[in-house]
Amino acid sequence: MGSQRALDVRLFDETVAAIALFEGAEHRLVYQNDACARLLGARPVGLPAREAFPEADAEEFLTVLDEVVATGRPRRLPEAREPDAGAPEQARYFVYSCTPVTMAEGRGAMVVALDTTAETMALERYEAVVTAVSQMVWVLRADGSAQELVPGWRRLTGSPWHDRMDERWGAYIHPRDRARLGREWRAALAQEPPRLFETTFRVRAADGSYRHMSTRCVPILRNGRAEEWIAATDDVEDTWSATLRERLLAEIAQVSGEGLDDSFAAVVKAIVPELADACVIMLLDNEEWPLPEHVPVTARRAASSTRHGLPAGPPLRDQTVVISDTVRDVLASRTPRTFHLPAGEGVPPNIVPAVTEQWLRNADATSVTLYPLVAEDIVLGYAATSTNGDAPAPGPADTRLMQKIFRSSERPIRKSLDLQRARRTALRLQHAHLTSPPTVPGASLAACYEPASSAKRDRRRLV
Repeated sequence: MGSQRALDVRLFDETVAAIALFEGAEHRLVYQNDACARLLGARPVGLPAREAFPEADAEEFLTVLDEVVATGRPRRLPEAREPDAGAPEQARYFVYSCTPVTMAEGRGAMVVALDTTAETMALERYEAVVTAVSQMVWVLRADGSAQELVPGWRRLTGSPWHDRMDERWGAYIHPRDRARLGREWRAALAQEPPRLFETTFRVRAADGSYRHMSTRCVPILRNGRAEEWIAATDDVEDTWSATLRERLLAEIAQVSGEGLDDSFAAVVKAIVPELADACVIMLLDNEEWPLPEHVPVTARRAASSTRHGLPAGPPLRDQTVVISDTVRDVLASRTPRTFHLPAGEGVPPNIVPAVTEQWLRNADATSVTLYPLVAEDIVLGYAATSTNGDAPAPGPADTRLMQKIFRSSERPIRKSLDLQRARRTALRLQHAHLTSPPTVPGASLAACYEPASSAKRDRRRLV
């Protein structure tokens, strides 16, 4: 500005921004528009700035005026005005710039202020909302960079937040979920227009286990393009586990098989591949408990299942194994035990039949976990589950969930046990009441009734 006469201050009268002009060594207030009067209160024109703004909290503003006029460099600052104690009005927030100008009496300054009260309070409310929720909240940008708004990543993973969605970030995602998550995200980016993106995936927690996380991403559109996504991620492991457990138990409850083999066949089909890559049920041939010491005890392979994509499991042919002390310890403690299998190493001896040992080697098993199978306080045998290929060994949470499934399947197993006991009782009664047929001179025996067993149905034997 060349001079005050060249500047028609009426140009600022109707502007939205609050504008004030100061000149001279004392920064005399020579102009303020209506917006400035509403924002800062009407000030007497013609007074030095220190008299026009006598408030104690105006000291920083007066210092900025001195600095701008002295250095000739503009400044931009946020500011707030707190109401007087007991006053009904709320605090006001604004941002102002102070720019050096040339006035009629020499150097001066023009102050332009914008009321940001609504924006600031909206931001405060938003920050309060996201802080109050349990989810992690973060921003993902089109270039792959990410910013954590509501912390939670370190608490979950034990590691600091990584600010790019790259391989380092992907290392925390379960190996079985990485490819799917990548496909779903690329499909979401390709949508026109971009829409809400929702998915669930597993993240490695600080204790080494994997937890299911549910994520909702909302695109922020600029010129029709999604340049940012606001994501809220919540730990849903407990909900997922409870839902899965109820579904699997509902499947197991539908079992109407007449024997333990049928019941356990339904169990293994329910838990593979949801909870394990493979599972084999080993039933003891000894009903005595505790198991007799120094006497070999055999376990029979009664049921098995493997997930799709693995080599086919060996057929069921009543393969057996003389159980080891390791298996005896698992059964006696009634506590699961996991064996990690480094590359090239097999499972401990005598925990599964030889055909299963060979299959585990061929299928690149990474771990085997033994679970005792108990019904009505009777130890029936044990289950051996495996993780294969790129799947990590089960963590504590995975093992607890599997235990719950086996324990909760006790009802259909008990039904099979009751039926088995009833058969045995009926068989004993029939044997007790049947006598040898009499010898009748001149007659030949044409047929004889034999009691049925669980392996042999009622039949007639021709003689």
